[in-house]
Amino acid sequence: MAAKNITIPRYTAACLAADEGNGIYLVGSPSPGLIELNFISDFSAKTLDRVGSKLDSSVWATGAGKACFTYPYPKAANRAIQILQFGSYSTYFSIAYPDGTIESSSFFRERAFASPRLFAWSGSLGDYDMFSLVTNYTVPGYSNWAGLRLSFLSNSGNTTANTGSLFGYGLTTFPAADPLLAVGTYTASTGILSSGYTIVFDKANQGKAYLTSGSTTAFQGSSESVMTLAPYVTVNMNNIVLSADALGITMAGTAYVLDKVEGGNYTAIYSITPGATFELKQVTAKGGAPLFLPSMAGAAYGKQIVTYSVPPTGGDAYFNIFDTASGTWSGSGLVMPPGDSTTDGKSSTPIGAIVGGVVGGLLVIALAVFFFVRRRRQSAKKSIPAAQPVQQTSEVNKFDGANHGHIPPPVHQIQHDQPPVQYTQYEQPQSPFVQAYQVQYDPNQGQQVQYNFAHAQPDQGYATYNNQGGYQPPTFVLPPGQQSSESPMSTPYKLFQPAGVAASDSVGSPMSTTAYSPPSPYVSPSSQRDSTYPPGTPEFPNAKPDKASLPQSPQYIPPAGET
Repeated sequence: MAAKNITIPRYTAACLAADEGNGIYLVGSPSPGLIELNFISDFSAKTLDRVGSKLDSSVWATGAGKACFTYPYPKAANRAIQILQFGSYSTYFSIAYPDGTIESSSFFRERAFASPRLFAWSGSLGDYDMFSLVTNYTVPGYSNWAGLRLSFLSNSGNTTANTGSLFGYGLTTFPAADPLLAVGTYTASTGILSSGYTIVFDKANQGKAYLTSGSTTAFQGSSESVMTLAPYVTVNMNNIVLSADALGITMAGTAYVLDKVEGGNYTAIYSITPGATFELKQVTAKGGAPLFLPSMAGAAYGKQIVTYSVPPTGGDAYFNIFDTASGTWSGSGLVMPPGDSTTDGKSSTPIGAIVGGVVGGLLVIALAVFFFVRRRRQSAKKSIPAAQPVQQTSEVNKFDGANHGHIPPPVHQIQHDQPPVQYTQYEQPQSPFVQAYQVQYDPNQGQQVQYNFAHAQPDQGYATYNNQGGYQPPTFVLPPGQQSSESPMSTPYKLFQPAGVAASDSVGSPMSTTAYSPPSPYVSPSSQRDSTYPPGTPEFPNAKPDKASLPQSPQYIPPAGET
C-alpha cells in the first residue's frame, strides 16, 4: 500500500537501487512474507515514500540477503526494478515498478546463488545486466561459479523466444571456489557482447581481476556460453586486508569496497578501476565517516555512494552519502576518525592561533629565565666582599631556544596489514528432500548448463517421490577439452570496446548488496505438478517444450509466465 512521508523503515537485510537523477529505491522485508518498495530523493530527510508492497508467505524472508537493480539507464518512465533474494536452496526473482506494482516471484529450480557478496555485476547491455556469481552446487570437472544474464523484461507478460534470463556454468576460467568477496565493473558496449571485469578477493588476502564477456544472443541449446572469463590479472592489494563484512559497490568502470577500518569502527573506502590499473587503493575521505555496520546496504548514485544503515541498538534508520569528487561524507551519524581533527579539508583550529601560542610561550619562558638569572646575580653581589671582584661569564645568560622548542603531538597512522576477521555465515543443514536431476552434455554443444525459471509455489515441506525408481544423483557427461586451467595472464587484457563507442564510468550503478544473507525458504517441489517430465528433468514445468530438446544440450530458460 502506497503512503507518503513515513519514517524510514528498519530492515534486517535491505538493498538499494538507484533511479539516476531522481532518487533511490529501498527494498526490504519487515516481516515474513512481506516485501516493501520505498523511494527517497532527499537523503537528509527522516522520511520517505512507500511505493508499494506485496505479501507472499512462501517467498520473502526478513533476514535473507537481497540485491536490487534498476533497468539499465537511460530508460523512459516506469523503469523496472529487479529484486533478488538469496538463500541456501533457492534464489527468488521479482520485478517491481515505480507505480507500485510488484510481480509474482520466479526462481531457478534446484539452483541458488550463495550470497549478494558473491554476486559481481560485470556487464550491462540493452535489456540485460550480466553477473558472475557463486552457486550452491559444484559441477564436476568445472566449478561452483556461473554466469547470469538477467532480463528486465516482464516475467509475467514476456513470451518472446530467447529474451529471458539465462544461467550457465561455462565460464572457461574459474575463480576460487571459496572467495571472500566478488565485485564487478562494466563499460559502455554495443553489439551482442557486454564487457567488464569480475574482481575476486579470496580469504588469503589476494585479489584477481578477470576480463568478462557476456552474450545477449546465447540461448537454450546453443553452443555459445552466456558468460566467459579470461585468465586473471593479479591485483596489487597495497597491504589492504578486507574483512568478511566488506561491501562491494559497482560504479560503472570503477568498483568500490566499503569495510570497517582496521582498529576502528568507522567506514573506510577502497577503489579499483581494472583496465586502467589493477590496484586496490584507499580513498581519502575528509572529515567524518559513518559507522560501519555489517547490515549496511549501498548503491552508486551518479558519482556518489549512498548507504543505508540500521543502528543495532535501536533508533531510526538513516542514509549517508559519499561524494567521490570531493571526498566527503554527509548525512547522519558521522564520527571523526582518530587523529583527524579536520572538517571539509580545513583545520578546525586556526594556524595563526597555534603559532601565536607557541611564540608567546617561548617569550614567557625567556623572561622567566632572565629574571631568575638576574636575581641570582644580585644575590651573589651582596654575599661577596667588595674587594673581591665578581667573575662572570656570558655563558650564564645564554638561552638555548633549540632545547625549548614546540614538540608536535604524535600522529597515529591507520594500519591495514592485520589478518582478516573470520566471517561465520549461517548455513542451513542440507535437506534430505533436495531434488536430484540428470543433465547430460553434448560434446558438440559446448559446456554450458542452463536452468529454467519456474513460478514460485507454496512450500509444502516435502519432495514428491518418483515411482520410476526414486531420485537419481546428478549425472554429467563432460565435454572433452573444455576445461581451461587458471593461469595468470602474461599481459593485461584490454577491455572490449566497439569502434566509435567511448568508455564511460559516469553512469552510477543501480546495484547494491547487503551484509547478511541467511538462507531463504526451500523452493517448493510442488512446482513440478504441471510438468510432463519426471522430477529429475530440469525443465520449466509450464513451458512443455519438445522432448527432443531435452536434456542433451544446454537449455534455454523461458521467462516466467510463458505457456
